[in-house]
Amino acid sequence: MGKGLFPSAKRTSDWHNEGDDFILPTLSVTKRELAPWIMEAVCLPSLGMPQDAFTLVLDGNPRPDLASEIFAVAQQDASWQMAFERSNAWLSSSHEEARRSASYIMDGFPKAIHNIVDGTSLAKCNLRPLPNYGPDGSPNPEIDQSLYTNPQWPLFQYTTHWYFHSVKEFEVRTRKPDWLDMRRIAWE
Repeated sequence: MGKGLFPSAKRTSDWHNEGDDFILPTLSVTKRELAPWIMEAVCLPSLGMPQDAFTLVLDGNPRPDLASEIFAVAQQDASWQMAFERSNAWLSSSHEEARRSASYIMDGFPKAIHNIVDGTSLAKCNLRPLPNYGPDGSPNPEIDQSLYTNPQWPLFQYTTHWYFHSVKEFEVRTRKPDWLDMRRIAWE
């Protein structure tokens, strides 16, 4: 006991799950690829899991530059959700209209991303996230300038502008692990 249900379940990698080549659009990075993993990990202590029993590591290898760029999209999305919540404070996170907005990822998502960057989360990363704040202590403008120039957009404008805030596709190509690599990973 103590090793988990399966010996190879100690470590997984999404880099090898999709095949050799696939396109990852920025509009699906956060809601489909990162947020579910991050938010599930962050809530585990509140469900009774001991604090040091689990760590989610967002591993940037074998492509740390690409992984950092992809994580920057999640940081932008978290900033969009924060600005959306500020501008539409009358909406609660349980309100159906808020949850349907493209600008809303998940309840608590901006704080979860902020804590990962600050190193205070049980979700860690070995890539280079953008800092939360600039040198002067203000929010980092590299994350998304439009949020600071249009802070009071109504609900429909956030939804409309969401689809243009980060339009890009990441071409992900990786080498599939060979049999020896898979054996090494399974026994680590």
